[in-house]
Formats: sequence, C-alpha cells, structure tokens
Amino acid sequence: MNSVNGPLAPTEQAVRPGALTLIAVIVALPGNAFAQADDLADGDPLFSGVATLLIAAVALIVIAWQRRQVRRETLRAEHFAERSGLLEAALDSTPWPHFGWTASGTPLIDPAFATALGQQEVDSMDDLLSAVGADDRAALKAALRRLRAKGTGFDLRLHRADGRPARLIGRRGSGQSAANGRSEQADLIWCVDAER
Repeated sequence: MNSVNGPLAPTEQAVRPGALTLIAVIVALPGNAFAQADDLADGDPLFSGVATLLIAAVALIVIAWQRRQVRRETLRAEHFAERSGLLEAALDSTPWPHFGWTASGTPLIDPAFATALGQQEVDSMDDLLSAVGADDRAALKAALRRLRAKGTGFDLRLHRADGRPARLIGRRGSGQSAANGRSEQADLIWCVDAER
C-alpha cells in the first residue's frame, strides 16, 4: 500500500525523515556555512577550503548513514513480505476454511468459511453467530468471548442455522513479527466436518 492511499511502508517510514535531513544538510547548512566561513576568514582561501571539506564530509556521512538505514528497512520489508506470503500459503493449504482476526482487529476471512456454514458471507462476529442454530448461539458466544479475552481454545459440535451439523474449533496462534520484532497473535476459528 503506498503512502497516498494508506499507511507508509517500512521503507517509506525510514526514507521520509531521512530525506528531509539530507535536504537540510545539503541545502541549508552549506549555504550558511559558506556565508559564515567567508565572514570569519575574510577571504582566506585555506579557511574556506577547510570549511568546504568539512561540510562535504558531513554530507557524505549523512548520505552513507541514510543509505544504510534504507537498506536495513528494505531488507526488513522483504523479510516481512516473504514471511507473510509463507503464512498465507500455510493458511490456504489447510483442509478447513477459517475465520478470525489479529490482536489489532484485522480480519482473516476465508470465503469458504461462509459456504461451510451454509451462508453467503460471514464477515463479522454477528454474521458468525447468525450462521449457527439458535440453541447453539449462547455456547458459541461464550466460547468466542473466552478465546478473545484469554486465548482459551474450544472445540464445539453444533448445528448451522439450517439445522445441519458442524464442528467449530477455535485456537489462538502467536509468533514474532518480522517487521518490528514484537509478538503478534491471531485468533482463528476452523470449520471442520460441516455437511455440505
């Protein structure tokens, strides 16, 4: 997603402040330094030359540091994209459709999950509760609450809204985020052994 349409990518986050710093060093500082050097040196070419070399050295150090930061963020973004792709492939390879969300609330929805429950779509908790029979809603709601609050898994045999049997298994998964090193988690519900 680009910065015009959404949040900045990790590389853009590192480059923008750095680009502003670089612009300030290259544009503002040399102009001021040259003016001050001329004032101090009163036309002394040796002093002006030393000041120019010093400014150039600082600019080169800032450029090198920025390039290192951009490279580090690029590698992190590539690693994160690779891990995300592997996780998506793992989810897609499971024999059961899933529905869930991350700790930050990002939905993880397999379109086949709705079909397994005899619905057109299941995009929210309310949709999920409506997809099961009225007699099973309270048990599912309590299980979902425990999963979200404490990560307590569940394995429920219940009936869909159309009366056919289904089995829902809820589990919490966690791991390290490649992008920022923080622990991430996701709560997933798998629809197992549903009658088609």
